[in-house]
Amino acid sequence: MLQIGRMNGEFSSTRPKVQNHAAAYIIDAMPLTGVGKIFKPALKFREIEDALAEALRGAGVAVASMEASSDPAHGILIDVSVAGREEALARGVLGRFPFQCRLAIRHDS
Repeated sequence: MLQIGRMNGEFSSTRPKVQNHAAAYIIDAMPLTGVGKIFKPALKFREIEDALAEALRGAGVAVASMEASSDPAHGILIDVSVAGREEALARGVLGRFPFQCRLAIRHDS
């Protein structure tokens, strides 16, 4: 929040310090369109998948598979597969994100 105040007859502003937590990733190849431009939706899907996978791992949920895609009804749809014993925990983690997630349950023998 920007705070503006009068100090010794002059206006001054103070801003809270914001730390930059930017991260850089190295990927094998940039996803490209048919004409050679960067395909940004694929990059966005990769970031979403990474964020969800990290949150699920942090909660102790093992993810068998995950795929983000465009969906005409939901915008972005994430298909996630987990073991049946982790269903409730996975639903709790996925429910914190603003994406439509479709959870598939694996029943291990």
